[in-house]
Amino acid sequence: MSQLLLIYDDNCPLCQWYTQVFVKTGLLPAEGRIPYSTISTQLQARIDADKGRNQIPLIDLQTGQTWYGLDALLEVLGQRFPLVKRIGRWRPVYWVLTRLYRLISYNRKIVVASRCSPGSFDCAPDFNQRYRFLFLFITLLINTGLLALVYDRLLQYLPGNTLSPAQIQTGHFLLVGINLTLACILKKQRALEYLGQVTMLALIALLLQIPLLLLSVFITPPLWLMVIYFSGSLLIVFREYLRRMDYAGLLIRHQWMAAFNLACMTAFILFIFKS
Repeated sequence: MSQLLLIYDDNCPLCQWYTQVFVKTGLLPAEGRIPYSTISTQLQARIDADKGRNQIPLIDLQTGQTWYGLDALLEVLGQRFPLVKRIGRWRPVYWVLTRLYRLISYNRKIVVASRCSPGSFDCAPDFNQRYRFLFLFITLLINTGLLALVYDRLLQYLPGNTLSPAQIQTGHFLLVGINLTLACILKKQRALEYLGQVTMLALIALLLQIPLLLLSVFITPPLWLMVIYFSGSLLIVFREYLRRMDYAGLLIRHQWMAAFNLACMTAFILFIFKS
C-alpha cells in the first residue's frame, strides 16, 4: 500500500475531500496522496496529462504502473477490500461505475465552482457536452423531487399558504424555462456552464432544507424556526449565487443577465412564501 501514490487536483475541494477520506480510513498512508501542483518532473513524466485532467491518476512507485479514474479508485479500495475490487471489475458493474465516474468527473467544476489558483497545475476536466446534458437532466429530476418533498413537509404548513403542489412545480419549470431562454443568448459551452451553475444553485438551496425535513419527521417545525431557518438559507444561497455567477463570468460580461436571473429567482421565492 505504501508504494501507491494518488495525485489529486488541489483546486478541487471534492477531490481534496475524498482523497483525505482515503487517508483517514487507512486506505492510503498520509504520504500516499499529493496535489498536482507539487509533483516532481519525474512523476509528471509517468502521467498522461490529457487523461489525468479527467481521471485521477494512481502511480505504483515500485512498478511504475499508472491507473486512471475508476481503475485507480478500485485499486485503492482493493488494498483493503478485495471483494469490492472484484465486484467493481465485473463487466456490468464496471460499465455503470465508469459512466457514473465520468458524470462526476466531467462536471466536478460545476459542482464546486472553483478556479485554478495562480501558479498551480490546471487540472480542469475537458468539456463533455453529453455528460453535461446528463448532469443537467439528473439534477433537474432531483430538484423537482426535493421541491415536492419540501412543499409536502414544510411549505404547506406556512400560514396563509394557498398554493398547490402543481402551482409550485409550474413556477419551478417556468423559472427553468426562463433560464433556458437566457442560455440561448450565450455560446454553447458558456450556456451549459450557466445552466449548470443555476441548476446546482437550486440543488444547494433545496439540500439546505434537509435538517428541517428530518425534524419534520418527528414534529411540525414551529413557524418561528422555519422563518429563521429559511432566512438563513436565503442569505447562504445569495452569497453562493454571486460566487457562482462570478465563476461563470456573468458578473463581468453579462451583468444584465445575472440581474434578470436574480430578479426571477426573487419573484419565485416571493411566489412560494406569499401569504
